[in-house]
Amino acid sequence: MTASRTAPQHRSSSFTWTAAKRRQLGTKPDSQLAKAWGTTVTIVCNQRRALGIASPFRNTRFAWTPELEALLGKENDHTVARIAGTTYQTVAAHRQRLGIPAARPKAPVIRWTKAMITAMATADNATLARRWGISPSAIRLKRLELGLPSIHPPVKRLRWTSQQVALLGSDTDRAIAHRLGITVGTVIRQRQRRGIPASRPPAPTFPWSPHSEALLGTMSDNAVSRRLKITRAAVRGRRRQLGVPTYRPKPVHWTEPMRDLLGVLPDKEVALRLDISLTAVRTERRIWKIPPAKT
Repeated sequence: MTASRTAPQHRSSSFTWTAAKRRQLGTKPDSQLAKAWGTTVTIVCNQRRALGIASPFRNTRFAWTPELEALLGKENDHTVARIAGTTYQTVAAHRQRLGIPAARPKAPVIRWTKAMITAMATADNATLARRWGISPSAIRLKRLELGLPSIHPPVKRLRWTSQQVALLGSDTDRAIAHRLGITVGTVIRQRQRRGIPASRPPAPTFPWSPHSEALLGTMSDNAVSRRLKITRAAVRGRRRQLGVPTYRPKPVHWTEPMRDLLGVLPDKEVALRLDISLTAVRTERRIWKIPPAKT
């Protein structure tokens, strides 16, 4: 087969193409050839595409049988994928194409006894749910069906002593509630009733350095916060303090070699190689209806 265009040159690789290697393109998956030759999938894929050789191993349509299609919507997509020996994405796409709704987990059948109905008149839903090993919502629905009133658990009333009052505001409301064995809401109401301000733990200060400050404005505040492992609010506050404008991503001008990476490599790796945002990669891939790379 003659080449319709010249193969792209990769300055970052010293891989040498031979006629024998080119003849193998399209006969095996790119990943297998790349592993056998000690190179990357990208180099193999780009060379195959440059020579106009289609890969019969990509976008191969799964052969659906009536028996397998009968499972769609009755079993969840993961189960059907295991039975059919294909991917979850293939099953979900075919089910949606046929307009079949996803299977919903079946609610367990509860055999209500007279003893259970009697107990519902004296105990709350949470207590009965723990006792019977079912969900509180199932008990609540049964109450509505039978017209039984709700039972609320007894509220533990605390007689506040001077020592307990002295704890209010000395630590976080949650810590005091845990110490006294009561709810956080009880602590908050008692503290607010007495006009005691809440205890605020000192916020940890990040040791900003010239290197970390140099990141501000070069990427989104979210990206900086993830890289430095601090909150986005801390990043935004420091950026505004230094008068650094908000990062505005530049429009990406996609070329064919750049687009050839889509669906071949994971989106994150494409973003790192091209030095662009992950959002830009995902958007371009979806515009061209290219499925994500299989990991």
